Amino acid sequence: MPQHANGLHHHGYVERSTLSNALTAPERRMLDPDEVMHSPEEVAAWLAGTLRAAMGLTEDEVAFTDENQIWLTESRRGETIVTGLNDGPTITAEAIYDSNCECERQLKPVPAKKRR
Repeated sequence: MPQHANGLHHHGYVERSTLSNALTAPERRMLDPDEVMHSPEEVAAWLAGTLRAAMGLTEDEVAFTDENQIWLTESRRGETIVTGLNDGPTITAEAIYDSNCECERQLKPVPAKKRR
């Protein structure tokens, strides 16, 4: 799968609230993401699957064909995408630059004598 350009990835969040009561971006970034996505295709697939699950429908029942194209385009542009159902949940794919994210920093190996 193609990777995002410019060291970008997306964090996925599912909030049990309506769009009008959803967390702000700074509030959301203080939480651990439900999903970390590294390509536009992963973003679109996660949004479709999560929204479909919230609706209680299968892929055969709702394909999100038009939405999928929009989600691919927007995630390629490095945009944050927010969607959801009227009565919740709110589903967000938040664009994050790798340099601003703890989840993408390389972990340093623990020296053998410090391991337990």
